[in-house]
Amino acid sequence: MKVLLLSSPIVQPDFDRIARVPSLGLASLAAHVDDLCTVHVADIHGLKNHREYVQKIVNSYDLVGLTAMSFQYQEAMTLAKIVKESGAQTVFGGYHPTLAF
Repeated sequence: MKVLLLSSPIVQPDFDRIARVPSLGLASLAAHVDDLCTVHVADIHGLKNHREYVQKIVNSYDLVGLTAMSFQYQEAMTLAKIVKESGAQTVFGGYHPTLAF
């Protein structure tokens, strides 16, 4: 099984001036399952057109994990739709899905 873990492309305004922090949670998850499957992590925050990028790369994955805080949730849903149209399964994690469900 091939798994792709995506960070959110959406950040709070001006947060980048305070800190640029990689998604260590996704890297940690990837490290814990790399003996079970092929897993890649993509930090799509800095991309100019993250939707196009996801649409281009997602075809080769069986499962795509998305992370979202509440202010990131709508974009994560849009990305999940792109993933599902490619035939891959989706799974959500992060603060919003954890607290909302």
